[in-house]
Amino acid sequence: MKKIVFTAMILFLAVMGIFASNYSDIISSAKENNISLKNAEISYLNSKLTIEKSELEDEVNITISGKAQVSPDLSITPTVTIVLPNDGSTTISATTPFSMSYSDTSKLSFTPSISVSHTFDLSGYDSDIITALSNSKSALQSEYSYQYSLLNFENSVISLMKSLINLEKNIENQKYSIQKSEKSLNDKLTLGQITTSSITYNQLANQLELSKNTLSAYERQYENAKKQYKDLTGLEWEGVENLPNPELSLASLSTGNTNVIIKSIDVEIAKNNIEAKNALINPKNVKVNGSVSGTGIKNEIASQKALSASAGATYSNGNWSLGTSLSSSYNLNNTSFDTPSVTISGSWSNKTAAKADELQLKVLENNLISATNSFQDEYTSYLQSFNALQLEVMQYEFSCSQTAANSDYLKANLENVRAYYEAGLATEQELKDAEFNVKLDEYTQTVLVLDGLTLANKIKMLNL
Repeated sequence: MKKIVFTAMILFLAVMGIFASNYSDIISSAKENNISLKNAEISYLNSKLTIEKSELEDEVNITISGKAQVSPDLSITPTVTIVLPNDGSTTISATTPFSMSYSDTSKLSFTPSISVSHTFDLSGYDSDIITALSNSKSALQSEYSYQYSLLNFENSVISLMKSLINLEKNIENQKYSIQKSEKSLNDKLTLGQITTSSITYNQLANQLELSKNTLSAYERQYENAKKQYKDLTGLEWEGVENLPNPELSLASLSTGNTNVIIKSIDVEIAKNNIEAKNALINPKNVKVNGSVSGTGIKNEIASQKALSASAGATYSNGNWSLGTSLSSSYNLNNTSFDTPSVTISGSWSNKTAAKADELQLKVLENNLISATNSFQDEYTSYLQSFNALQLEVMQYEFSCSQTAANSDYLKANLENVRAYYEAGLATEQELKDAEFNVKLDEYTQTVLVLDGLTLANKIKMLNL
């Protein structure tokens, strides 16, 4: 039934707006004409680019360095360091020191080596989580702000159109009232019911002058509103046609709207800040490393060739660590292994910042409580806004029913009065009044549909 009422209104308005502008054209032109909206779009696009930049994957980091020294022999030390983009920052370093004597080119020395290290984090905390959460929050905020701006701007255009139409209605009504009052006053003078010097005439003349002043005020407001419309849309006001059917279906979101989701992300960020602080205070990791190097020396006495290798691991937990390493070498000249060596190391240090860390953790825990409370408040606010909007939709639908019933009554009354007039049972003024009431109702129906479009946008804004 509601859709039938809306459809009937829109068809009716389409007939009356023969020279009016298309609603969608008005909105599009206004958006194109508004600098603030263009700036909002640029801000939105820049925000997306910033987030996209922060989400770029880390790449392999390669560093090439070296040094050369001439004193008294020539020595060159090229080094290549590669850091892989993984959680343990695997580092591979290779170097090949080389030296040669100027006086005796048979004196050569080179000691190539390669080493690898990797750290395994045992704390169970992923440092990328906060970054991912922050990026998600920024993306949601940016999208919400932009879409909200678009809908809010559209409602401002609708509001100005409503003002123009209501002013047109008031002007038409005031003109008709003045016309009737002037005719009534002239008729009374003609029939000798009053004279220009009578108190009644003065009262009626004053009321007529007041009505004319009111009309002038309406006309000034109308001209000012048309100027505002031109500034806002870039178009001349010619009325509006082809109004879309307001979509007023309303359903609450189980997760709440974007504002609620953002608050829930704040809760997750607060939780992860606590985990990050705990991981920083009590780090748990194992760092493993290994290396292989070679030695080659050639001079006038002899040549020496050897290989060396080592491997080790260090476990760190809070303020203490324990490590062990194994190393050995192999002499290529006499094909023999040197005695391997084992090294055990350890360290401990007192926590000088223990009290400060404890206080900082307390602050982070309070932040979590605050974020949780804000999330609950935001969700409650969303539900309250939903209930208020639901009531507003019900009231609007009731207004539609009342307006439709009143429109049917005015049209039926016009047909009846016209029939009475043709039969000589109604005056010409009564017929004009019936026709004018139907004309004024056209303005009422247009404003009602615009109210529905405003309400539809409010529903979209709530559930963004």
